[in-house]
Amino acid sequence: MQYLIVALTLIAFLVGQALIGGAKPVFAIPAYLIIAIASVVTLFAVFRKGTVGVRSLPLISTLLLASYVIWRALTSPIPYLALSDLLMVGGALCVYLLIALYVSTPKARLWLLGGFFLIGFLHVVAGVIQFRYEDDFMFLSYLPDAFPIPQIFRNASGWRASGFYVCPNHMAGYLESLAVFALAYCCWGKFSPIARMLLGYVVIYCLVGIALTGSRGGYLSSAFALVFLMGMSLWFLKKLRSSRLGAMMAVSVALGVVVIGGGAFAMNRNATIGNRMSDISYDAGSVRFDMWQAAVKQARLNPVCGTGAGTYLYYGREFRSPNVQRDPIHVHCDYLELLAEYGIIGCVFMAFFIGTHAVAGFKSASLIIRNRLRPSGRSFSSELAVIAGALATVAALLAHSVVDFNFHLPANTLFFAAVFGILACPTTDPKLLPERNGTGVARISRFVLPVAAVLLSIKCMSVFRGEYHAEWARVHLRNKLFVDNVKSFQAAASWSLAPMAAGVIAPSPGTEAQWSVDYQRQHLFPLVRAEAEKARTLSPGNVDAPYYLAEALHFSGVYDPEPSKQRDYFEAAVKEFIKGEEIFPQDTRYNLKLARTYLRLNRFAEAESEVLKAIKSDPNFGNTYAFYGLVLWQQRKFLRAEAFYTKANSFPGGNDLARVGMQDVARVRALAKNPDQVERFGDPFDQFDMEPPTEADIAIGVGAKQEESQ
Repeated sequence: MQYLIVALTLIAFLVGQALIGGAKPVFAIPAYLIIAIASVVTLFAVFRKGTVGVRSLPLISTLLLASYVIWRALTSPIPYLALSDLLMVGGALCVYLLIALYVSTPKARLWLLGGFFLIGFLHVVAGVIQFRYEDDFMFLSYLPDAFPIPQIFRNASGWRASGFYVCPNHMAGYLESLAVFALAYCCWGKFSPIARMLLGYVVIYCLVGIALTGSRGGYLSSAFALVFLMGMSLWFLKKLRSSRLGAMMAVSVALGVVVIGGGAFAMNRNATIGNRMSDISYDAGSVRFDMWQAAVKQARLNPVCGTGAGTYLYYGREFRSPNVQRDPIHVHCDYLELLAEYGIIGCVFMAFFIGTHAVAGFKSASLIIRNRLRPSGRSFSSELAVIAGALATVAALLAHSVVDFNFHLPANTLFFAAVFGILACPTTDPKLLPERNGTGVARISRFVLPVAAVLLSIKCMSVFRGEYHAEWARVHLRNKLFVDNVKSFQAAASWSLAPMAAGVIAPSPGTEAQWSVDYQRQHLFPLVRAEAEKARTLSPGNVDAPYYLAEALHFSGVYDPEPSKQRDYFEAAVKEFIKGEEIFPQDTRYNLKLARTYLRLNRFAEAESEVLKAIKSDPNFGNTYAFYGLVLWQQRKFLRAEAFYTKANSFPGGNDLARVGMQDVARVRALAKNPDQVERFGDPFDQFDMEPPTEADIAIGVGAKQEESQ
């Protein structure tokens, strides 16, 4: 049975990682369902004699942590934002119990890790292509349009490799773990020289992949894990051959210098990677520190239990520093995000969880050396190797979690759950660990596994269809950008090709825009509306479905030539935006897009109200002030609009909308300074309300400094 479980687990991991690491529930659910199938299979063995070696204390810590996370996710203020954590902890619990209770022999675990190594190799292949061509290559971006899975594109990352993932840091988090596992097997496993050589190749391609990610956190955590593994190996040697410790220590230090120093030298040979490495230093101006400070402020709101799963999405906005103008979805520190969302209780349970597994690993390694290897005069053991690799992986995870959020990516979380499952049952030798899983906790865990799998399956199936249709709505809405880009290219091409020789086919400048308008109005937006309506019906709590539907209605109005239909579309969009606001009141997307739609209807007071809500929820986001400037400009309130545009541009990087607005301001001021223009057409300022910023504006930091400087 354990080989069937290994096969299903590897299929689930391949599916989850191929689908951008399960970064969204719709991409993670297929992997969870396969894991659930593997877990239900264990019903046939639930009453059989248990596996030798399962430790009770790690199981207790795991059940406590999982129970608390599930409870906190179910009681979070925005249920949809907690959905990802809820499903992820259910999947991770199933993986953990599968490995701890049923995949316990060294041979089965070697097959499991061999599958992980193969998946890592595929990541590196994709990463090499991404690094070589800097084209954001993804295997699944080449899917045909009619395929049930939408084409998957990664965020623009330039040369930084991310493999199947959308974020290079997550690829580094996975490969660094595989590297230390392979190195531990190479050093301590009972293998032939050829097998050790192959494991050495695994270490090399993992380290190459890490280098290509450009992840500074990955560089540091990989070095830390390698040093940790070296130190642990010296500890093993001390227990095995204390007389050779000095010589082996010298060899280990030399080897460490060669591996780490040689790797750093090779990376510096490449200018791109070398420049990235030169940035590894303490930087007080890093936005990570600003995001960490926001998480600390969030944690103070409810220090005991936290504010709830997924809530950093909006508290990160509320407490953001002016330096952070990109949406702070995660803290970029697993510890602070855990503290902010799950409180001190969550941190205590996590510390208990990690501590019990680390202790179980070290104790088991000591027992294997003392009772099996040393009496027989042997030095190699597959069980010792897998324990060493698991402990080094935990060290890498703990180091990398300081600056990233690998625990919030389902594919990596499932992998780490498997690693901790190994540490919960480090050895199956009854002479070393007489404790059997016939004990109460282990026996209960054997029943918990299929029950958790069934509940996970029910929850996944209840939300999957809604998530699936919402994702298609998003994809069709995203395709509007592609159509706009093609339209812009055609416009440029039509003018540049016109002077060329006859016979060159080029779109007419007068008609190039019409095809895109007709295509979007007659085909693209109806698709978005249909998919979003299905998603909203199937998943009433989905915070994205009303947004996609409202956006499609808004753009349908923009592109419709009949004024009466335009207004109908805008009114319908307003209703959908309001429904979305009711589900997620703190979402500034709804505030700003609703304000934009109100402007289409000339409902200025309501537009101002929505923008003020956005400023309250996100007071240091330049786009909110730019939108307010637009609302005021539409009302011909010159000085107030200028003040809000100036405020928006005061944030680092400025704001595109505010820059365009200031161009309008500059044109009016230029016309007012032109005597001929004024004499012929009058003072342009006469068309505007020249009221200065109000006390309410000054209270939110708009206009006061500008007046003082004048």
